[in-house]
Amino acid sequence: MEKTIDIMRQSLELQETVLEGLEHVQKQISEGKFEDTISLFRDIVQAFFSIESSLKSLPDQILIDEVIIDNIRGSLNIAVNAYETKNYMNVQEVIEFKIIPAYKEMKIQLEQTFKPYIVS
Repeated sequence: MEKTIDIMRQSLELQETVLEGLEHVQKQISEGKFEDTISLFRDIVQAFFSIESSLKSLPDQILIDEVIIDNIRGSLNIAVNAYETKNYMNVQEVIEFKIIPAYKEMKIQLEQTFKPYIVS
């Protein structure tokens, strides 16, 4: 169980970092610094997939809402495609209206789900 608790703690810590990164990318895009956001966004995508992979390794009795994860994954794909076509306004819209709200929702749900395990 200790390994499971470590995974939960690390996932929550990484989630906070990813959220800060998303907000930073959003701010830089709004300032017109499009190219400066590419590598950070790549890191955000990798971190999300790392979190997703970690969540899959948790025991089955720890229920995670897959719909939110699927929504975030789909929105990340849309943003990546927008980056590839240099449609930065679309990137900004997807981050602001889809990724960040869904990510915050996932963060709240995971905090609530993990709290009984981490506190005990």
